[in-house]
Amino acid sequence: MAETREAVAKTPDDAMRHDWTLLVSDDPTFTMPRIALLQTMMLSHVIQHRVQLSVYLRINDGPIPGIYGPSADEP
Repeated sequence: MAETREAVAKTPDDAMRHDWTLLVSDDPTFTMPRIALLQTMMLSHVIQHRVQLSVYLRINDGPIPGIYGPSADEP
């Protein structure tokens, strides 16, 4: 995680606006700016899975861990 943060911090804004293309067997699948890829495909995806875990735990009467700080379920 630290290496990723460092790499993103060192990347100039102009480079983040360049397109990135996902290739499958050398065929382009989709193309989007790198900054959009980081936000939609990575950050939002990780957040979605954290929310899914929280809902699963809540449905099964499990304690919700502090994801972004203390949880209301913590003593």
